[in-house]
Amino acid sequence: MRSARRLTITLSIALVLSMLAACSSAIVAAATVNGYKIKRSDFQRELEAIRGNKAFFDQLTQGGAAGGDNDETISAGVAAGWLTQLITIRLIEEEFERRGLKITDEIRKSSSDQMPDQFGGADIWKKFPKWFRDRMIERISRVTAVEKAFSTAPKSEKDVKKYFDEHPGEFDQFCARHILVDTEDGAKAIAAQLAGGADFATVAKEKSKDTGSGAKGGDLGCLVKSTYVKPFADALAKAEINKVTNPVKSEFGYHLILVTERKPADFEAQKQEITTALGQRDQQALQEFFTKALEKAKVDVDPRYGKVEKSAQGLRVVPPDTTQPSSIRQDPTGPTGEDDPAASNEPVGGTTAP
Repeated sequence: MRSARRLTITLSIALVLSMLAACSSAIVAAATVNGYKIKRSDFQRELEAIRGNKAFFDQLTQGGAAGGDNDETISAGVAAGWLTQLITIRLIEEEFERRGLKITDEIRKSSSDQMPDQFGGADIWKKFPKWFRDRMIERISRVTAVEKAFSTAPKSEKDVKKYFDEHPGEFDQFCARHILVDTEDGAKAIAAQLAGGADFATVAKEKSKDTGSGAKGGDLGCLVKSTYVKPFADALAKAEINKVTNPVKSEFGYHLILVTERKPADFEAQKQEITTALGQRDQQALQEFFTKALEKAKVDVDPRYGKVEKSAQGLRVVPPDTTQPSSIRQDPTGPTGEDDPAASNEPVGGTTAP
């Protein structure tokens, strides 16, 4: 009898587990990001909150582009735009989770303080439901935590000066010109012209595909090397004064670089520029992370909201030709019921699937 009872309990547990697995797989996703489901009911509920805040929605619908056919619809463009934001934030949240980051009270307060401006002012912000406001604050707090994790630059003047002293030459200014072409063979041919006595500025005006500097004879001004992409910056550091470099390959093509002067850095005179340059380095690190995350991301979108398009500018959801969804209130999965986050144990700050 005891063994039979144990068998019955085991079978019951197996049945429950299989039911839970079936429930999880049945979740309808507005989008899936690297296997993570942004629930359609959550997405629809957020669109309803946006549509219900007339003052905010009127800002979106200026020119009549964002509204639907009646008071209960949202255009495909607005839906696609909001879904693009959710996908983007999800990629950042992955980094938040990977690093095991925490949201401090300081970050949460900062995020809460900035949200009214993000949504058109305090009066408009207060008209959103509390669950919506809480969710937005949570999302932005995670984004802020990731940004802070990438921020390693010294902030105080004392720390900036210490960094400056420990990295001699890093903030020297390079006065330079360049000629940019598409191919290495093209760069070598121009190098031969210059070696034969051709004027650098004249050739830059004629052949550089960087039309901005080309019109000025290739002149880039006098800047710190961190202003440029790494291959270019490395070439600047090694270049001899008034001697054209060998072709330098970067993501833009092939460069011939002529450094005309190197100005040693003066901390007191360049204090602000040095602080700014260090901050830009943090931004570059964050941008490099996000670019790689976008490249590797596997994203699927419910066709009713459009399709994913990746480009050099980033990722976006392109809405379908027809205005969908036809109504934000006719989704069989919500916004009420078992798939409603308000009726589940889901944290208000996320869209975590069960």
